[in-house]
Amino acid sequence: MSDAGAHHAAFVARLRESVAVPPAILDAFERVPRHLFVPKVGPVAAYADEAIVTHDEGGVPTSSSSQPSLMARMLDRLDVAPGHRVLEIGAGTGYNAALLAALGADVTTVELQPVVADAAREHLAAAGARAEVVTGDGAEPPPGPFDRIIVTAGVWALAPALVAALADGGVLVAPVRINAIEAVFALRREGDRLHGAGALPCGFMPLRGADESRPWRWRFGAGGGAMADTDLGNEGRGNLDRLLATPGREVEDPLATTGHPLDAMLWVALQGDPLLSLALPTPNGPPGWALGLDVLPASLLVLEFAGGYAEVGSVRLHGGDAALRTLRSGVEGWRKAGSPRPSALALTVEPHRERSVWSLPYPDGGGGSTLYRGAHRWTLRYAAAPSS
Repeated sequence: MSDAGAHHAAFVARLRESVAVPPAILDAFERVPRHLFVPKVGPVAAYADEAIVTHDEGGVPTSSSSQPSLMARMLDRLDVAPGHRVLEIGAGTGYNAALLAALGADVTTVELQPVVADAAREHLAAAGARAEVVTGDGAEPPPGPFDRIIVTAGVWALAPALVAALADGGVLVAPVRINAIEAVFALRREGDRLHGAGALPCGFMPLRGADESRPWRWRFGAGGGAMADTDLGNEGRGNLDRLLATPGREVEDPLATTGHPLDAMLWVALQGDPLLSLALPTPNGPPGWALGLDVLPASLLVLEFAGGYAEVGSVRLHGGDAALRTLRSGVEGWRKAGSPRPSALALTVEPHRERSVWSLPYPDGGGGSTLYRGAHRWTLRYAAAPSS
């Protein structure tokens, strides 16, 4: 057995032990060698359970191969059967399309970046996998209907043409952005609405395409940048820049005793105060990922994550203490509600008449929130008895 083959076999064995998904999905990972899709890295990196950045523009990552265990869980939620017509948005390396093909699907995968699409075609050919790679914008997909649609980049809204391409009764799996927190949902189409329960917190590169003005993105004067689900305006962005220009002060982590930081932050995100994705300059290496709770006009709490999204590395308060009080209050509300896990959260997506309305969540006081995303109204609600 070759060195790559040995690493592949060990990788599949680890997946079988650690990821609770149907055997057919794990068999697909066994049949599709990942190293053929990430040829610029060695077998050790290729078969680690980690995302691998494969393309960037000016040092800003634009494409990657996703974390395999997360891919397996998303494929499980997609519920693919042989013969299903499947549309993938975000071809990336082509690895996920090859896994779908190994599951017996008829796969069309769309990639915006021509150089990434060309590489995906080469990788699929090298692996002997059958999938059609289309260079284009996922917001205007090839004609449907598709039995299944999977999006492999973070989305802030669901394009009407994408929803229309899904067959009635079909399933769409996507990592959706909810006030800076991303979570995978599997949504089944029921007429003109989509509905699904059970969120899976995650982190993906944002989907790129025709509407790149949302989420709102901007760069800081001292380096790095931010992404928000609402337009803070020139004054708000300027205030944020000035706050980050100060050293800030270390404070006790309000999430330290939650056991599940992103679970609590998902609850906090639904309360409506703006959360920001922050890329902050680091002395060596790429910008570090952080989450900012912004309480206008002059308080910002920055949570830097370590070890993926499972633990908070540091918490710094810039300006006044309003943001710290807001997070403490949100965590207290989460605990009073029974510390609900993401698996207890349901999402319903429905069309509405105003196709250009965008908002942060509006909490309803009963465990749910509503937000508007372009052509759709999203309603999120925790179950009355959250699962543990």
